[in-house]
Amino acid sequence: MNFEKIGSIAIFMICLYLISAVLDFCASFIMATSANKLAKGLRTNISTKINRLPLRYFDKHAFGDILSRVTNDVDTIGMSVSQNLGSFTSALALLIASVTMMFYTNWIMALTAILSSLIGFSLMFIILGKSQKYFNRKQSELGKLNGHIEEIYSGYNVVKAYNGKRKSNKRIQKIQQ
Repeated sequence: MNFEKIGSIAIFMICLYLISAVLDFCASFIMATSANKLAKGLRTNISTKINRLPLRYFDKHAFGDILSRVTNDVDTIGMSVSQNLGSFTSALALLIASVTMMFYTNWIMALTAILSSLIGFSLMFIILGKSQKYFNRKQSELGKLNGHIEEIYSGYNVVKAYNGKRKSNKRIQKIQQ
């Protein structure tokens, strides 16, 4: 056995792993920073928009509902960007390299694999299109529930003073159904 060759390969592999770890850390840092800047920009734009709304809009919608929807939606977008953008870029690079190697190795099998993937993605988009309405309804109901809880919590003394606890509980049960 050539221990000198094995040692040089081991050192090369360790260097590759260290470089990979540093690049992964940098990518995660960049993605987290980008997601936070995006969320801050969204919150700033939403705040500007809310400040321009007429007062009659706030008469028709509960403030807690508006606040809850804004918070939940921006948090959802921020989490999605921070978790998925890094994965997307690395997956895109891997896809390009894989497709190149597939066509280099056997173009018939490459076309077969690409066509079956396209069929799978088509089915996935159909399912996502049908499930989107359920997600929107869930977010709407969550906004209503959080809005009611926010109003009750901020006006707890008023609810308690006028014995509104039973009425509030009935309203929460109605929202949950």
